[in-house]
Amino acid sequence: MQGSNTLGPLRPGAIALWEHPDRRAGGAPMPVLSLGESGDGRAIALGVDGTHLLQWSELGERGAGRAYGALWEGLVGWLMRDPRYESARIDLTHECRAGAPVELSITRLPGAAVDVKVSLERLGEAEPSSGKVPDKQLRMGGDVETATLPLGVLDEGGYSATVHIGNAPPARFDFACERGGPAFADSRPDPTLLERIAQETGGVSLRAADAGNLKAPPPTHVASQRLVAPLLPAWLWALLAASGIGAHWYARRRAGLI
Repeated sequence: MQGSNTLGPLRPGAIALWEHPDRRAGGAPMPVLSLGESGDGRAIALGVDGTHLLQWSELGERGAGRAYGALWEGLVGWLMRDPRYESARIDLTHECRAGAPVELSITRLPGAAVDVKVSLERLGEAEPSSGKVPDKQLRMGGDVETATLPLGVLDEGGYSATVHIGNAPPARFDFACERGGPAFADSRPDPTLLERIAQETGGVSLRAADAGNLKAPPPTHVASQRLVAPLLPAWLWALLAASGIGAHWYARRRAGLI
């Protein structure tokens, strides 16, 4: 690529993806493309403005123009912590519940370093040091890409796990540890809450073993009676119907219609 801006030496914890073939910075080759952590976020330093040549040039023609999109998709994805571009994929083996053991599943990229360092910090603490959990070390064998790391028993709250694999930029995983598990998935009863609801509604809260001692409500007697009385006796309705039919036949005969 033509042209490059002048960049200084790498900051601690940053890595250089591209280096200048001739220029140097701080006794080392000058980085052209570097990335690293910056506070609670991430930063990328790119010292060239010719990345478009990866798509519209002889260089781009060699890769059918795919290199330009792959480069920026990877850079932006890494800034947004897309799991596809992290040095490790992190997840919990099961949901985190306060007071219960928690395990972290770590999957490293093929060929990555085997020394793994996990830092766990509780979120929302006024003093960062007060919410710090001692770091944990893990060594993954050369053929082992996925390992499980016990985190112990955690209290209720939010946590952030940072995984360092070798010199690669750390990967972060935020999760919540709730009392009793997710509200919409936990079917276990909450005795304290049930007693409060029963008190507010005038009911009684009992455990399943004491359900036989629950008093049944007093029975309610429901009495109903239906009285049906016809306007006229049935024989009188029949007589009126027969008289009406006879009168109709006589009238039609007198008129010559029959």
